[in-house]
Amino acid sequence: MPQSFAAVHLHCIFSTKQRVPYLSQPFALRVHEYMGGSIRGTKSVPVAIGGMPDHVHLLVGMGREVTIADLIKTVKTSTTRWIHDTFPELAEFSWQSG
Repeated sequence: MPQSFAAVHLHCIFSTKQRVPYLSQPFALRVHEYMGGSIRGTKSVPVAIGGMPDHVHLLVGMGREVTIADLIKTVKTSTTRWIHDTFPELAEFSWQSG
């Protein structure tokens, strides 16, 4: 019975708009947890999530059915929406485009 296995890991780095240091502790931990859920929603695996106050690093085991562009778009869009809904005082928050 032939089988194939592929393991693609992606290291993503993206920053907050104008590198504003929004992601300080303990807020960053909540954002990272939410990102993990967004990644799992694409049938991918969040291996590690961390970063600095002005940017985030993701190590993701890519799912077989998601493109890199769709993964990043999903994480950035859902996280921004969650931050705006959960923390109204951070209405100015956004990720760097691109």
